Amino acid sequence: MPSDVRTQVAEQRRIARRLREIISSGQNDLDALHSSGELRRLVDRIDPQEGGVSVQPALLPREVPLINCVTAGQPSEFTDLGYPARVADDYVRVPDLADPDAFAARIVGDSMEPEYREGDVVVFSPAARVRSGADCFARLEPDAETTFKRVYFEADGDGAEIIRLQPLNACYPPRTLPRDRVAGLYRAVTVMRAIESD
Repeated sequence: MPSDVRTQVAEQRRIARRLREIISSGQNDLDALHSSGELRRLVDRIDPQEGGVSVQPALLPREVPLINCVTAGQPSEFTDLGYPARVADDYVRVPDLADPDAFAARIVGDSMEPEYREGDVVVFSPAARVRSGADCFARLEPDAETTFKRVYFEADGDGAEIIRLQPLNACYPPRTLPRDRVAGLYRAVTVMRAIESD
């Protein structure tokens, strides 16, 4: 086992022992534990926060909501099924992800093949910087359409900013939109897929 992983596991065990001691000792008055600052210190060791945003990778994998599907084809209407933010029917665990607003979606369609396949679960981070050439979950207005494409920032003949949504599969044409039609771009940071077996 690599030494950095061994160190993280040892730290997790130490924190878990201390939390067990607190609970078994009858010190389960959360207000008192919070006032003492010990509870906050232990929680910060598990998932360090600064102003609500993690400043280093958490020791524990983050549970990310698996929202509705995103099409890797023509944009389609998106629904979050009426759930509030960070709530879903299913979650995936993602190590080394500090963004509390990250979400995952299952890919439908083949426009992002061969890099992404139908059924892949892709994790998107609203906190990750989006640069030209990034693979992104794009939310389009005014119809709340969403799609998953490689994004390029360009200018039209008049110098106005436009966004090109580029499929990776050459069978699909790119789509170019004025910047104000794109309500949100969220960069892909992790892909998960089942390993095919014989």
